[in-house]
Amino acid sequence: MLWELADVAQARQKRAMRLIGRAFVALALYLSVQSTVVIVAGFHPHHSVLGIVWTAVTANASIWRRRLGRQSDTEVREPDL
Repeated sequence: MLWELADVAQARQKRAMRLIGRAFVALALYLSVQSTVVIVAGFHPHHSVLGIVWTAVTANASIWRRRLGRQSDTEVREPDL
């Protein structure tokens, strides 16, 4: 998102940054409420095949991303903010 905002007007950039900030605040509020409800209710999660598969896929994607970066002599890095 920030790469896309690099070449836009200052007003649009500020508006987009406010929207991103609000989205993070909304996510934090949601996670706070949800975790409180789960703790109060005493919910204990069970194993999820989908969750295990998703974790394995993302771990493998990360490993392959690094390998491809080394092969092309350019490590894939996140942008500096």
